[in-house]
Amino acid sequence: ADRIADSAFIVALVLAGAKGWWGGAAGVSMGLLEYTRARASAGGFREVGVITVGERPTRIVAATIGLGACGLAPHSTRFIATGTLVVITVTSLIGLAQLAAVLARRLDR
Repeated sequence: ADRIADSAFIVALVLAGAKGWWGGAAGVSMGLLEYTRARASAGGFREVGVITVGERPTRIVAATIGLGACGLAPHSTRFIATGTLVVITVTSLIGLAQLAAVLARRLDR
């Protein structure tokens, strides 16, 4: 259900005027972050123990603010929607790097 909601936010931002390839980049980066966390959990890391900057609440807040801003500034929807997807993509990639660093440290132990 979480991935469906994340996808719905991306689709809404693309429909609001964002570049489609930024929607793809946001989807891939979010997917990689969540997949890495799930694989770590399945691989024996009972608790990954890190909350990254790219977690779902950050994505929801960014998407909600972005979509709300699109409604308040209809002449700037392309800029706002694309900017929101850039924020989601960048925070997801930073979160992926944070998660990878923690997992790498734990594997060294």
